[in-house]
Amino acid sequence: FLDFAKKMWYSLNHMNLKKIFHWLIFLGIGLVPFLPLFVSHSLLFPFISGKNFAFRIIVELIFALWLILAFWDKKYRPQKSLIIYSVLAFLVVVTLATIFGVSPYHSFWSNFERMDGLISLLHLGAFFVVLVSILKSEDSWLKLFYVSLTANALVLFYGFGQLLGVAEIHQGGVRLDASLGNAAYLATYCLFHVFIAGYLFFRHRSLRWLFVLSIIANLVILYFTATRGAILGLIGGVLLATFILLLRNWNQPKIRKIFLFSFLAILILIGLFWMLKDTAFVQSSPVLSRFASISLTETTTQSRFLIWQMAWQGFKEKPILGWGPGNFGYVFAKHYNPLMWRQEPWFDRVHNIIFDWLINAGLLGLLSYLSILFFAFYYLGRKFWRSEKDSQEPKNKQKNKLREEEWREKAGTGVLLGLLAAYFFQNLFVFDNLTSYTLFFIVLAYVHFISVGGGEGNAKPKNFSDNELARLLVTSTLVGVLLVASLYQLNFKPIAAGKNVIGAIRTYPDSAINLDYYQKVFAADTFVSGEAREQLLSKTLSVLDDENLSENLRNQFGQLALDEWSKQLERFSEDTRSRFYFGSFLSAVGMFDQALINLQKAKELSPQKQMTRLELATLHFKMNKPDLAMAELKETFELEPGYPEARKMYALGAIIVGESELAAEIIEPIKDSEEYFLDDRFVYYYNEANDRAKLNDIHVKRAGYYSDLTQNNPENLENFLKLAEAQIALGQNVEAKKSLQVIIDLAKEEQKTLKTKAENLLQTI
Repeated sequence: FLDFAKKMWYSLNHMNLKKIFHWLIFLGIGLVPFLPLFVSHSLLFPFISGKNFAFRIIVELIFALWLILAFWDKKYRPQKSLIIYSVLAFLVVVTLATIFGVSPYHSFWSNFERMDGLISLLHLGAFFVVLVSILKSEDSWLKLFYVSLTANALVLFYGFGQLLGVAEIHQGGVRLDASLGNAAYLATYCLFHVFIAGYLFFRHRSLRWLFVLSIIANLVILYFTATRGAILGLIGGVLLATFILLLRNWNQPKIRKIFLFSFLAILILIGLFWMLKDTAFVQSSPVLSRFASISLTETTTQSRFLIWQMAWQGFKEKPILGWGPGNFGYVFAKHYNPLMWRQEPWFDRVHNIIFDWLINAGLLGLLSYLSILFFAFYYLGRKFWRSEKDSQEPKNKQKNKLREEEWREKAGTGVLLGLLAAYFFQNLFVFDNLTSYTLFFIVLAYVHFISVGGGEGNAKPKNFSDNELARLLVTSTLVGVLLVASLYQLNFKPIAAGKNVIGAIRTYPDSAINLDYYQKVFAADTFVSGEAREQLLSKTLSVLDDENLSENLRNQFGQLALDEWSKQLERFSEDTRSRFYFGSFLSAVGMFDQALINLQKAKELSPQKQMTRLELATLHFKMNKPDLAMAELKETFELEPGYPEARKMYALGAIIVGESELAAEIIEPIKDSEEYFLDDRFVYYYNEANDRAKLNDIHVKRAGYYSDLTQNNPENLENFLKLAEAQIALGQNVEAKKSLQVIIDLAKEEQKTLKTKAENLLQTI
């Protein structure tokens, strides 16, 4: 074996395999900046899942090659630094938090929508180790930054296409999201590249006009993302960089004037905007109006404060290691504040980096995360404030050249300090994603490099002993086996499952095809199954309602849903969302006793969440238990009377049980609002109760409402149909005919369905 190994060793050396491995790793690193452009439409959540899988595959490949190189030659091992130690400590703490958290499975794998969790952090850590081990020269780092700005230019091109209306904005509205699919993600991406281009502008003499152009383009796209946290972070970072450069160059009048003017100009612009925030110009701008609306009373601001309060309550319960990565949903449910009814029902992030890590990994997690930033600031600050000795050369030109080089280095370091400050500040209002994490770890690795140098280590060729050579070959084989296993288990298997989810939710002439796809997803047993189970519930309901399908197929869907959700609850028994979804499904299919168990458990896990209580009240009505339903509705209403749905459900319950006076009392504050008279449920239950007076009142209000709409916007023919329906209900048939005739006369070819409805109503009259 050793003879064979020696022959292999000399052959590999002859092939210069180390150099090949090195450049393959560098190629893999160079592909990472292009991942923001990658959108995988063959997977669910195409802007998230494709990027994450591609990143993991690249990292696993280059990390495996690096492991072999590091064992082979010491020069490929990283230099020691406090940044490396802090990153490793952070990963250790998060791993412990995952193991001892409330849902280790979810903390490790996350879900298909987010794709973060411990597995992503471990890949980022591996990526960081490769960066600090391979990129050990200024030239290699310069190449990586050029590659990143090249990829950034392509993303910006996409963003400008959206701005000009050539490309679609994926989130809708006017906030640009480019190929990242989220305006906040794009904003953070542009924020990083503003500072990266600014750093290169100061540090390198060539291509400076390109760096200026990059800064301007990124600022434009960042502005039109209308992401307040990132823009405020940018302003704060620029102010910090300008301020410290002003202090550092106070004794140099020319430079001092430049930075003092820049600093004051930014402050004046902020002051002018604040003075003009109520003007028509600001209020008419979709972007500026978002900033002008910032206040302590704004809905988004208030919801942030409420979420932070919930996070604080959760932290006090588990202060050391927290609840585990990605498990804020448990805290959100347990400490839910009824005032949150204005926001989305399921928050899984605190939207604040401090509280996020207090929940994810407790005080140890937060301190370990902050230590990374602290040591990055420490190394940059030390480099920034350290004075360089003037050259002893007698020639003034040489001295001036060294002084200029020193100034450029200080300016670049100041920009990096501003970048870290901007990144941290914006994270007080949003949360990280793969793109921002990747850029953050690249910057950290570069700070490590400029702080401790390349450290080539032992660059001399090494003559291996027989035992060392055997260990190298065994290690390489083991790394190769682990690489194949990780690529399959961590990537290829869930990718296949993700593609099957897409197949499962498509529409086919035969629903048996959907069933087959769902069965393939669940057979793989990956973290993708959680998302597939939620999709399965809605598909099963539509299948069960379709009497044209065979009873066997409907039974198969129903049984699959029951089987898979039994597995879901076995793994996530304390998850309020899972309990709610499954309980609602069981209620819809008539399995009332099982529905009651799950909805009561959901209420127990989140006692103040109105959504669960309202569903439970509806179930009580279905089970012919009106007293329990009304008690539930009353308690839910009293949790937060300002919640319109709770008020309306309580009133509807009162109508159902015949308590008309109570219903009238509850409705009184909203009787003239669209919330009330446009809700068809009131028409249905007033009709069931034969309350003609209330029905007439609703139709009168509807007729007036839609009459105003048809006058203000006569091109919207849907409003004419709604007006005609109200007029028919009031017995105003002559007026209804006129409204319907407008539709028949003006309806276009694509409005054929609307025209048919109008003709049928006219025929009925």
